[in-house]
Amino acid sequence: MKNRIRAVHNTPKHTKGLFALGGAAVVALLLLALFIHYYGNWLWFQNLGFARVFTTVLWTKVVVFTLFFLGFAVFAGGNVFAARRGGGPTRVPRARSADSPLTILDVVFHEDYASYAWAIIIVVVSALMGLNASSSWMAFLKFTHASPFGVADPIFSKDAGFYVFRLPFYSFLQQWCSLAVVLTIGAVTLSYFLDQAVGILSNRLYINSRVKVHLATLAGLFALAVAWSYRLNMYNLMYSNSGVAYGASYSDVHAKLPAYWVLLVLSVLVAVLLLAAPWVKRWRWVVYAVGLYFVVLIGLSWIYPAIVEQYVVKPNELANEMPYIRNNIKFTRLGYGLNKAREEPFRVRGGMSYNDILTNQSTIHSIRLWDRRPLIQTYKQLQEIRLYYDFKSVDVDRYHFGNNYMEVALAGRELPPGQLPARARTWVNTHLVYTHGYGVVMSPVNEVTEDGMPNFIVQNIPPQSSTSLTITRPEIYYGEETGGFTIVHTRTKEFDYPKGERNVYASYHGNGGVELTSYFRRLVYSLQMGDPNILLSRYITGQSRLMFHRIITDRDATIAPFLSYDSDPYLVVGQDGHLYWIHDAYTTSGMFPYSQPLDQSLGQSGINYIRNSIKVVIDAY
Repeated sequence: MKNRIRAVHNTPKHTKGLFALGGAAVVALLLLALFIHYYGNWLWFQNLGFARVFTTVLWTKVVVFTLFFLGFAVFAGGNVFAARRGGGPTRVPRARSADSPLTILDVVFHEDYASYAWAIIIVVVSALMGLNASSSWMAFLKFTHASPFGVADPIFSKDAGFYVFRLPFYSFLQQWCSLAVVLTIGAVTLSYFLDQAVGILSNRLYINSRVKVHLATLAGLFALAVAWSYRLNMYNLMYSNSGVAYGASYSDVHAKLPAYWVLLVLSVLVAVLLLAAPWVKRWRWVVYAVGLYFVVLIGLSWIYPAIVEQYVVKPNELANEMPYIRNNIKFTRLGYGLNKAREEPFRVRGGMSYNDILTNQSTIHSIRLWDRRPLIQTYKQLQEIRLYYDFKSVDVDRYHFGNNYMEVALAGRELPPGQLPARARTWVNTHLVYTHGYGVVMSPVNEVTEDGMPNFIVQNIPPQSSTSLTITRPEIYYGEETGGFTIVHTRTKEFDYPKGERNVYASYHGNGGVELTSYFRRLVYSLQMGDPNILLSRYITGQSRLMFHRIITDRDATIAPFLSYDSDPYLVVGQDGHLYWIHDAYTTSGMFPYSQPLDQSLGQSGINYIRNSIKVVIDAY
């Protein structure tokens, strides 16, 4: 036993060095990983002309992380420091015999390096709390860029902008502060326990007088956080689902709202008593106040609303709930923009004549005969041409062909990397040679050939058109199936399209992708993509360009993550002969007051405000 105790006392110097070395190594690796990730993405954003979006999001994350990291580190670290200094002088003797094995607490918090252990714990937990805050960067940007909607809710007279832009931030801040206080209480209690200021003495729980003051102060802060939560819960009644309609109902306004006020006042009273108890020495008052709080919580917050709902609302449900149903209808119409819809009568007249058909030829010619589901199978069979090509979906659009305004179906011929034969799926083929799809097929939606096939007006490779429509850039580098990264403008030629028994090759001449102008950039992307061939391949030159985020839905969400997107972008042929993807983007929120959400699951509200504000256009080349 003597030898083991001596060994324990000889290890701190080495352990201090290991702590320092290990901590420095972890920090260095984290900083390197962050640099690689953010530098590579910054180059990508810069290439697209969206560097400001990237820097705005990045600096918001950095500022938020720093503020909350420092906030928790100062708060928790200061409390732990105070606890370690105030752990005595009265100590509870440890109930451990000399032959008892050492626990992990004895090893980690050995008196010679306990300060280092606490410092590491505080820094790690502060970093986690900072990361938790920075992940909510969008709530901070909404808060700092809040704007009014010009319409107030009928209960609190708050502008809808308060609920959409400010309430999410306040809710996050309240939850973060509550968690910070709880974690600090746990750390302080552990510190006092390790310093033997808390324990069992003569079969009774002993707590040092300084410990009582400290823990009572922290408990008072937690009670204030609870009081704040009740204030926010009042506003959250705008999203209540307990009544006949979404939003605050009769029982919410006449039962829950008063209960929240009472609980808020009681929470503040408990906080005041906890903060004052160490000096007035009236601990029983705290116990009575906490007991009263739980009685009111059960009686007013849980039981009373159920009684009001059962015996006041239900016997006269329509009369009691009608004002709140009207609120729901009004704000739902506002949330979805339906308040701007006009209702007009339409008189149905029978007796359609042949003359009616002649005078409405544009409508008749737009009657769709082809369903998109079987049509895509027909496209695949007739126009994929090679097994490595694929049509993912058929889009429907209208084009002017001379004086004719025609509704057509069209699909892009993409080249998914997974479609290559297994033997041809080498690194060079996947990333340098087979880089893009090629062309589109197009057919009127209301025409069928004698064989029952689509009447193609654009078909084959290279694209052949029977109309005035010309396609000058049929290559598809960005699409719905263009997964993985591609490197273009290398020493090897890219496969362009098949021509009989041979293939036609080309080289990329656009400005898409990040230029690999140096080995440093190649090293960064080699690490970011987890592919050493980007650094080692001799085919790559200083003029080569690395394309990634090539799938349209991923590309849009990366550039503008604050928007919501339609699940199906569609392909169009521009007047310049280029192929373009158009993706509908929406400004949405689930926090518009009283508005009925599209869906609800697991307590999460779906979208209840939406505007089709943006059309994203991406050149497929």
